[in-house]
Amino acid sequence: MPSSRVLSFADPHRYQASIRSAEVEVFVTKKGTFCVELTQINLHRLWMQRASETLPRVFHSAVSKKRAPIVFLAHANQAPMQHSGMEVSPGAIIVDALGATHHHKMTPEELTEAGSVINGRELAVPSVTYLVRPPPVLMGRLLSLHENAGRLAKAAPERLAHREVARFFEQALVSKRPVDRMQDGRRRPAPRW
Repeated sequence: MPSSRVLSFADPHRYQASIRSAEVEVFVTKKGTFCVELTQINLHRLWMQRASETLPRVFHSAVSKKRAPIVFLAHANQAPMQHSGMEVSPGAIIVDALGATHHHKMTPEELTEAGSVINGRELAVPSVTYLVRPPPVLMGRLLSLHENAGRLAKAAPERLAHREVARFFEQALVSKRPVDRMQDGRRRPAPRW
């Protein structure tokens, strides 16, 4: 059943316990008030998580082997991050091996299906983690869809719980062809949220 929720945390331990399909340890690296907003969206097969944190942190996670994670910075102005010794800047996607670290998960089959959208070619779940730099237009599409799903989860979660809306977002995230066109080539009417 499609669903979404927006959670807020001031306690890193409660935050780390809420990240799905992973055992996570969060270590805040600066003094101050720690606040996190975590948006979780379940479409049909695709799970999404978006986090907004007020303080820098380091975390370690052991991901479930039942989900294939991909991770990316959601905003073009974010500072690069370090992931398993790699510097990851906006516009890049981390494709983690099963059982590796981080969050934002898909099943291995769904990762392969979504690979052409993410990188312009098929992706398979790797035995080692690697970094992908997709074409900017594809990365921009992914970021826009991800942001819009997060915005809808906050503003109107009951709408995102509808199968048709969830299917629209999931298809948009994993489909090769733009979702603003119907199969016969006519322009699809804009959804009314």
